[in-house]
Amino acid sequence: MHDLLVREVDATEAPEEGGGLPRLELEVTTLWFDNCRFLSASEDLALLAKLVTLPSSKIRDLSLPGAYLNSLRNPAGLQGFQAFARQVLAPSSPLRSLDLTRVGIDSNSVAAICSALRYPSPLTKLSVGYTTRGAHSNSRLLWAWIFLAILHEDSGSGLEHLDVSGLQLQTQDMEALVAMLESPHPGKTLVLLQDGRLPVGEGCEECELPPGERLFVRLLDGSQAWTSPGYSAAWSQLLSGTLEANDFEYEVMVRLVDWLCILIPGYGFGWVVRSAVRYEVSKPSLVARMPGGRAQPSLRSLTYRGAEEQSSGVLGLLRLLGRSLISLDVPACGLNSQNLDTILHVCPNLSHLNVTCNVMTDLSPLLRAYGDGRCQIARLGVLVESINPAIAAQLQSLLMNSSNKCLERLQLEVIGQNALGNRSEQEIWCELQRAVSSNSTLRCLYLSLLSSDTHKAASTSIKPFHGQLLCYNTPLQLKISFLSVAEHDSLSSSAGLLDQMPSEARKGKKKAAKRPTASAVTSAAKPLTRVAARDSDSDLEEKPAPPPVKKTRKTAGPSAPAPAEAKRPAGHRSDQGFDLTTFMASFQPGRSGSADGPS
Repeated sequence: MHDLLVREVDATEAPEEGGGLPRLELEVTTLWFDNCRFLSASEDLALLAKLVTLPSSKIRDLSLPGAYLNSLRNPAGLQGFQAFARQVLAPSSPLRSLDLTRVGIDSNSVAAICSALRYPSPLTKLSVGYTTRGAHSNSRLLWAWIFLAILHEDSGSGLEHLDVSGLQLQTQDMEALVAMLESPHPGKTLVLLQDGRLPVGEGCEECELPPGERLFVRLLDGSQAWTSPGYSAAWSQLLSGTLEANDFEYEVMVRLVDWLCILIPGYGFGWVVRSAVRYEVSKPSLVARMPGGRAQPSLRSLTYRGAEEQSSGVLGLLRLLGRSLISLDVPACGLNSQNLDTILHVCPNLSHLNVTCNVMTDLSPLLRAYGDGRCQIARLGVLVESINPAIAAQLQSLLMNSSNKCLERLQLEVIGQNALGNRSEQEIWCELQRAVSSNSTLRCLYLSLLSSDTHKAASTSIKPFHGQLLCYNTPLQLKISFLSVAEHDSLSSSAGLLDQMPSEARKGKKKAAKRPTASAVTSAAKPLTRVAARDSDSDLEEKPAPPPVKKTRKTAGPSAPAPAEAKRPAGHRSDQGFDLTTFMASFQPGRSGSADGPS
């Protein structure tokens, strides 16, 4: 990778007028390996960890979505991942964000990550969504690790954003997890969750830990750790390498007569003999002695997507974390309007709520929360089955109520035909249009309308006001017509897009085959500061405008277009009108030439 960057620098350097070469400095802050297949060996992860933790490294974000880590299926690969986790999550690491979405790690790998997070780790964002193998059978153990590393008061983790999409959360697991949060030494619970009982064998009688205290040990140099205690041949697996006593004070999780179960950063649990201990030290636990006095974790944002029939587990989790959250993304969790009311009560500090893909038949919980002044949600995403008169009235109240001034972005998804009763669909959308026009704080309205009739009625009624950004999930044919007349951000405001088209193309546009008329779209685009068309899986994040195209060649202005034959690509017929593909390709970053094509 270093050699690649050097080659890129050499390729972009150009001689200056004075004869010297400009000095070009690169600072890599993000590494993104999407669906990559070259991290399959343990030594690849070792090289990646070395790259991230170099003394001069500025890498803050490491994203490996869909990466193929086949080596995790064997002991050597697991040990390589454990070493990777320990290095990139160490207190001295510059890493702040780690994305392991769809990687396919197992409970041992989750233990490696969580055991490192329990110590003062600088990581603030972690994504393990849809990533755990065997999540159904090990969900309680995985959640216990997450509770231990991120949510427990004695954890040193500073994690603020967590994505655990797809991980099963059963209602019956919550009681054990809550009890673990209220214990100064929750590690013993983890061991019990793993196999149901403590290890048995010679010298394995359990000893009590100091009540209300956390016990730490320093080990002798070169101490060895084992996967399990005792002298049986079945327990003789030695962890790779030796523990470095100068790096950490290891927390004691379970103390036996001759063995100590300790928490090893980047590994999980390990067992050492008592003779390897240099000294012990006790620290007071932060766990409140009084029930209900539990402090809130540092977590501020939670994403939990696509776990159907998990509504009870989600609500139980939010009852524990809700007051600390400011952002919640829980689509497709089987939630209903009653669950929405519960969420608004247990999460009073939300500024972003996404409950799309959960069918809501009643939006009154939102109206009550805004009206009572206990809701400050600025970005809201909801899904309704249809725009019936009741839902339409609630949407109007939501947009027109003076107490809803904090609402800036609304994502509304409609999945079915509208049940209108005696009213026409056009009347309902006209009323919604009046509500939109009266709202001066709404910056973005995103409508996803699967019915073509509903889309036709909405698109002719809903117009943007006050510089709002209006987005539709539109058919492809309408998108093409829309994009062909929209102003592009890379062009100056004085020169319109239609003015820069060749005169022949404008004439051909009028003769094109029948499409949805662009006149309505053009009139809707005039008051917009920026117009966009997105797919159904888009969120409410505004995309940055493409950078202006550097024109390295002289191009003809709008008043003096070049001959049409020189501007059209080979095979272009005059009766085809404006070539949208060629036009849009000219705005690709780094491409030279004007909007009309190469001169």
